[in-house]
Amino acid sequence: MASSIPQSFHEVVASLEIQAFIDLVNRLGSQPCPAPPWDSDRTYRVSPVGEGYPVIERLAGGTWEKAGLEPPPLTLAAARKLVGEFLVTRPLYSPLRLVASPVADRKFLLPPIIRRPCSDCREDTNWQAEERGGGWAAGFIAAAWKCLQCGGCKFAVWIDIEQVAEDDESVEPEPAEPLSKVAALAERVRKVKEAKEPPRAETYELTKVGQWEPWSIRPDAALEKELEATDRALYRKALMNMSQGYGLGALAYFRRVVENETGRLLDVVAELAKDEGDEGLLAELEKAKKGHNADERLRLAANATPASLKIGGVNPLKTIHSITSGGVHNGDEAACMGLATELRAAFEYVFRHVRDVTGQRAELRRVLTKRRAQSKPDV
Repeated sequence: MASSIPQSFHEVVASLEIQAFIDLVNRLGSQPCPAPPWDSDRTYRVSPVGEGYPVIERLAGGTWEKAGLEPPPLTLAAARKLVGEFLVTRPLYSPLRLVASPVADRKFLLPPIIRRPCSDCREDTNWQAEERGGGWAAGFIAAAWKCLQCGGCKFAVWIDIEQVAEDDESVEPEPAEPLSKVAALAERVRKVKEAKEPPRAETYELTKVGQWEPWSIRPDAALEKELEATDRALYRKALMNMSQGYGLGALAYFRRVVENETGRLLDVVAELAKDEGDEGLLAELEKAKKGHNADERLRLAANATPASLKIGGVNPLKTIHSITSGGVHNGDEAACMGLATELRAAFEYVFRHVRDVTGQRAELRRVLTKRRAQSKPDV
């Protein structure tokens, strides 16, 4: 890829009408460009088109074709899966906007099966819809699911689903002169025909306004043992803010916890490096612990993260550092809620992953050591 071509698909799309970019593509000719997230396995390029704007093309069946600039609408199955994850994992008042194939009734977007933790079974289980949109309360859809494993626990939500009306730029203004009878009849026929053509996609916006059992404001049990008493209280306040949709407050509390617990966080990561016998990373982490402040310690540690801690190339320590070192989006609750969700997930993952991995390795070493000791012949 030419270094002057934008580094993401969305940046390329945003540049298509910029004259400097048009001149660049006309001068260089067709150039590879990043594929969009929804079609990441295909090859894409941006190509000049005479005097017009450049176009983005994709390789399909050995030939280049004009590519869509927006993700295709979700199938009903994909939409239900996304809605199910949203209902289980996101706090109250968090919005979800999706573009999906049209449904006859908005409640059909609710999934027949969801997967979530069960307090009685003490594990993630499948839950079957009992009343998938079976009732309305104060204008909201009420739905409930029951755990298929124990049959006793129920999960209920109250959700608002709105169909978003997109601006229609094709609407023509009323004519200045009244239409003749023939022209008026032709116009009516045209509108009837257009009305009979079903839309290929609809935009829906969902908001969860109620939930039972309520959103938990207790930290993960394993994490709770790791935190100091003051930080446990701060973490609960962060979760309480999340449960009510206050992203700004949740992010502020999570950031305070991370700043206070940076030393303990690095101790946990160093424990993993030591368990893996990586002396080089261990030395780098020890150096990071001596940083002047939490920001510097996290920045140094992010460059000394064990490979086993990364997920698909994503470094959780870099995620933690980038969120805690950036400014708070003052007043933007939705943006702050997204950052708070990412920060919480990365922070909890580090503690859980290291404890799980080191615990499993210790157990394996114990079993193997015991077996070897038993298999030694008596002297």
